[in-house]
Amino acid sequence: MAELSVKELLKEKDARLDLHVVAGKEGLNRKITSWEVHRLGLALSGEVDILPSGQIQILDREELDYFKKLDFKEKATVLRGIFSKGIPCFILTNNFNPPQGFVKMAQKAKISILRTPISLSTFVNRLSPFLEDRLALTTSIQGVMVEVYGLGILISGVTGIGKSECALELINRGHRLIAGEVVGIKQRGGNILIGFAKEPIRYYLEVQGLGIIDVQKLFGASAVRNSAKIDLVIKLEEWDKTKEYELLGFDQKYTTILEVKVPELVIPIRPGRNMAIIVEVAAMNHRLRKEGYSAISELDREVIKIIQQKRERK
Repeated sequence: MAELSVKELLKEKDARLDLHVVAGKEGLNRKITSWEVHRLGLALSGEVDILPSGQIQILDREELDYFKKLDFKEKATVLRGIFSKGIPCFILTNNFNPPQGFVKMAQKAKISILRTPISLSTFVNRLSPFLEDRLALTTSIQGVMVEVYGLGILISGVTGIGKSECALELINRGHRLIAGEVVGIKQRGGNILIGFAKEPIRYYLEVQGLGIIDVQKLFGASAVRNSAKIDLVIKLEEWDKTKEYELLGFDQKYTTILEVKVPELVIPIRPGRNMAIIVEVAAMNHRLRKEGYSAISELDREVIKIIQQKRERK
């Protein structure tokens, strides 16, 4: 599980969070494990079981006004429940001050209270994408990723199968390279996989007989892209005459990456096959499938229609 300490969050400058410690310095090593940002809200009414461990809790005017209305006993009970839920830190927006008793209990529980002068909506809009990027599950796959007709295509296969040559032909045909040799993959919210190039091999391809080439230098900035959603995986493999390959395309096969199912095509390599054109057609066909059109289903309906017409004539 990816994690981020409260101390690292405080040091973050690029996200422009402008955070400062109000209390609970002993809790700066606590780990943030959830990229979702949550307002304390309903938990202040006693519904503390909705609070997941490892998630930042934010307080703004509404939370503070509600807390003030509670009597001393209610405040103590609610706070004991909240502080028992493994919260990494609390953040107050708009430079609000923490309520009485809150600081003392936070220090006792060794949970940091942070504050920012930024408004609630602006702060959340900055914090959410930062956490999503830092806490995303990641992996790497040996392969090549290209953008073809707006779709992110991950081309995989054993070394020497022709992944780079296929990508090079696609680039020459006007498509874009996202990653060569090794594709970094992040899982984003909504089970979306993002493929990207890993440094320092960004935009480089190893082509047998040529060696290493710099795609951006050779083809220009328009031939590359930093990252893209992975829409389809195409696995290249040597033709095996003993193996049965999909001929009709009734069943969509999938592969699993970071526990996310991604549509996959297995394409056998044979002499004379233009793999770049096949990948282009695969991309266009996949787009049609997403729109609800299936060529084999359409053909199947036409065949059934013809059979029914013949029966009616008899």
